[in-house]
Amino acid sequence: MENVNNEEVTPVVEESVDAPEVVEPTEPQWEEPEPFVYVVPEEDAVITSPEPSENGATQHGSVAEGVIGSNAAERPSAPAAPVEDNKVYVYSDKNVSWDAAGKLSVGVNQITKKQHQLWSSKSYVRLATDEEIQGSGLI
Repeated sequence: MENVNNEEVTPVVEESVDAPEVVEPTEPQWEEPEPFVYVVPEEDAVITSPEPSENGATQHGSVAEGVIGSNAAERPSAPAAPVEDNKVYVYSDKNVSWDAAGKLSVGVNQITKKQHQLWSSKSYVRLATDEEIQGSGLI
């Protein structure tokens, strides 16, 4: 080989190649897994099937054609809350919405007394007449 300056250069080759190391395979080192331990939850968190009643019958049984349902006795219904006449009918001249008082559309609207206290301060909302309420179909 020649150098840029036309000098002859001899390549230097190092011959220090080591022979590859041969590693013999060994048996894999297996560790025994820890045995599974089943943890029973606390008594309060356990979901179980219903306990039989005092007469030995369960609360579940066949209701009709293989359908499983409850055989438990019907509970008496709770007394209904007293119905208060909390409705007020107002007439709105335009469609409006107010976060504190709800929405009104043009015409007759049914709202609560509390909402009426807020809406009554607006000039475009007034109490609806009986004729307007009957014609609105809200009753």
